[in-house]
Amino acid sequence: MFKKSKGFTLIELIIVIVILGIITAIAVARLVRYRSLVLERVCESNRDIVERLYEVFLQEGNPGESSFN
Repeated sequence: MFKKSKGFTLIELIIVIVILGIITAIAVARLVRYRSLVLERVCESNRDIVERLYEVFLQEGNPGESSFN
């Protein structure tokens, strides 16, 4: 007669593993892109802070123009 299935077939497991691999690859690629974007923004922020501190330094003790553009 008819047998009841008590588990998954090998093909079903392989398909699930492949799908999980694809999702993981997409997630890792996005994380790498976001990490480089964050590092770039941190560098821009640090540059702005150094520029402001240099402007304050020039105004307090060294009159002259700033060399930052």
